[in-house]
Amino acid sequence: MLSLLDKGGPFMIPLGLSSLVALGLIVDRIYHLYFKFRIDDQDLVKKVARAVDAQNYRRAIQECEARDGHPLAEVLRSGLLKADKSDREVQRSMEEAMMRHTPQVTKRTNYLAMLANVATLLGLLGTI
Repeated sequence: MLSLLDKGGPFMIPLGLSSLVALGLIVDRIYHLYFKFRIDDQDLVKKVARAVDAQNYRRAIQECEARDGHPLAEVLRSGLLKADKSDREVQRSMEEAMMRHTPQVTKRTNYLAMLANVATLLGLLGTI
């Protein structure tokens, strides 16, 4: 293994470091998306839909508040809070909530693309 690193030359160290940083970012996103934000979304949507069909908006809001901090629940809740308003206002409220929570979900993913490009260029530079 060390002989391969030696044959790779001095560019192997930054290439390896960029790979480790990318792996760290991947682990971070897996943790947030699959563990921290993990809920049974089908169950939540069914419970909220049943409550809305029964015109019980308070119960639907309570279902969303039970999953406080989850982006899907927050978006649904923002729409339910405007249920007595026009469809346009409900849609606008939900879009605003999505815009607030999108950075939370997509945080640091742009660095993965950058690291992929840097690793490619380092690999090409090492071969030249």
